[in-house]
Amino acid sequence: MTNFIMKAFINGRRVFGTTVKAYPPEYTSQMEFFFDPEVLTEGQLAPNDRCCRICGKIGHFMKDCPMRRKSRQRREQEDRAEGRRDWAESEGGREHRQGDHWRRQEEKRCCFLCGSHTHMKKDCPQYRGPAGAFSSSPSSTSHRGRVRPVFQAV
Repeated sequence: MTNFIMKAFINGRRVFGTTVKAYPPEYTSQMEFFFDPEVLTEGQLAPNDRCCRICGKIGHFMKDCPMRRKSRQRREQEDRAEGRRDWAESEGGREHRQGDHWRRQEEKRCCFLCGSHTHMKKDCPQYRGPAGAFSSSPSSTSHRGRVRPVFQAV
């Protein structure tokens, strides 16, 4: 893009720097002659490697495109509406409150390590704690293999 802009400036200087006694007949005004994009850019189109590939505008990339965001929001609304209909049909047409789906998710919670529904991972007997952390109380596993002689005083 920088090369394209610099080339346009160089061509502009060449056009503006020359004296013209008579303008070519294909130009209806002086402004058309001096600002002819064909002459300034040598017939090339501006590179579009820095613009959005969805809408073609400069200033954002594809992932941040407002057109994509609008279509995604519309699709999500349709999916939600369809999901509500399916859910109501699967439950036998019962009336539902909006918070019911959160309550069902809480009922399905279980320990990630052992799969028990009685506790969560942090309370699991198989859980060793966060990585890199050590406990302040000595455990039997940390002293395995090291035997200290016991001396008795007489």
